[in-house]
Amino acid sequence: MGALVVSTLGGRTALSLLHGLALVLLPFLAGVAAAQPLAARTPRVREALLTDTPVTVHMAPGVATLLLFDADLDTGRTVLEPRERFTLHTWSARVITLEPLEELKAPAALTVRFQGAAVTEQSSLSLVAAPAEVDAQVRLVRSTGGATQALRSRVAELEGRVAACEARLEGARESAGALSPTAFVLAGRIGSKGVDVVSALAPAAPPAPGRSEPSPVSFVANDWLVVTVKVDAAVARSGWKPERAWLVGEATGARFAAHTVQLEPGSPRTDGTALLVVEAARPPVSEGLLFRLEVHVAGGQSPLSIPGVLMKKTEKFGP
Repeated sequence: MGALVVSTLGGRTALSLLHGLALVLLPFLAGVAAAQPLAARTPRVREALLTDTPVTVHMAPGVATLLLFDADLDTGRTVLEPRERFTLHTWSARVITLEPLEELKAPAALTVRFQGAAVTEQSSLSLVAAPAEVDAQVRLVRSTGGATQALRSRVAELEGRVAACEARLEGARESAGALSPTAFVLAGRIGSKGVDVVSALAPAAPPAPGRSEPSPVSFVANDWLVVTVKVDAAVARSGWKPERAWLVGEATGARFAAHTVQLEPGSPRTDGTALLVVEAARPPVSEGLLFRLEVHVAGGQSPLSIPGVLMKKTEKFGP
């Protein structure tokens, strides 16, 4: 080793000056050494989803990391461990801002709990150091898993209610159908009392194709009427399907659409016929008493034109 040379400068040695200079520069050099890794780190702003797996947050001394939450935290049950390794700038329901006091040699943990959440429901963040980047801001979104499951359960519940309502509605429709004038006629519950039962006075034309009798029968009430016509059961079984019907005034030509056109279900009658039933609102008396029934058939088959539908000119019905 070379010899240590000591010179005297005004009562102070050069060694003393060098020692003092070192003491002055030491904090500056330490700061440069600590800041050097930070200069190489890239700050980033990102979004992360809170799940059962801890979210990793990259932190560094000298950088305050802003954590933004999309729901209110229960700050009293949110825990940072170890607390003494950080400076807390903000600790509120939606924002936590913290900064490590020194380089994190081991991960720290931030356990967050949200207001209104179950005691066991929590999310974790792992606070670590990274050589290349640092999180300046992280927006944290609650996992939608629990909410999605709750929503699915709610949807399933509502679907069950809808199905029950549809079942009740279908039952109501069936009941309404069972109480309709058409159903009464088919069930034989409407006779010659309570309504006017009117048959054609005389055949106005030969039977239409598929018809077994030329004269329709009308059940006429104050605001509705039902017209029945017997058709050949063989024709009914062959796929003959009535779709729409109208009452056409013989005097005025006015047309009134029927709202029910139904072929008697089940087996043919003993006389080999089936009953075609048409229900409509009763036409005004001013349109006359004689109508023609027009029935359109599915499949492009020729429509039926059945004359002789009669109504009595009276405003009161009953026995």
